Amino acid sequence: MFQVVNNSVAIGSENEQATLHSIAQKGYKAVIDLCGPAEAKRLDADAIQALGLSYTSIPVTPANLNTETLNSFVEVFNASKQPLYVYCSSGTRAGIFTLLALMEKEEINYLEKLQTWGIQPQPTCPINNFALSYLQSPNEDGELN
Repeated sequence: MFQVVNNSVAIGSENEQATLHSIAQKGYKAVIDLCGPAEAKRLDADAIQALGLSYTSIPVTPANLNTETLNSFVEVFNASKQPLYVYCSSGTRAGIFTLLALMEKEEINYLEKLQTWGIQPQPTCPINNFALSYLQSPNEDGELN
């Protein structure tokens, strides 16, 4: 899966070297890898950097699925050279975390956008449940996220 979100970001689960080379050829400048250290489909940082892309790893696992991890992602997401490619093994974490980052700047319907991007998390999906809970929690201003 490779989904262009807008002119600044794409999400996906594409990890083949030829596909990553194509992504670099299209002008992408950075990759954020959300796979954990034990995941077989985690990207090779050296191979990504050899393509001329900057590489940042922010592992998102059930053990660290929290606001702190999301905030770290949003900080890197906002500071990364663009366009950037947000990657995970299925595209679900990439899509949901990217969507939460974009929602800070734009008014977006979470469920509608997931469907548009072809992401259909199961009802028991931990990252989707985290996102739904996060969106229902108040921020520092007392407003919902």
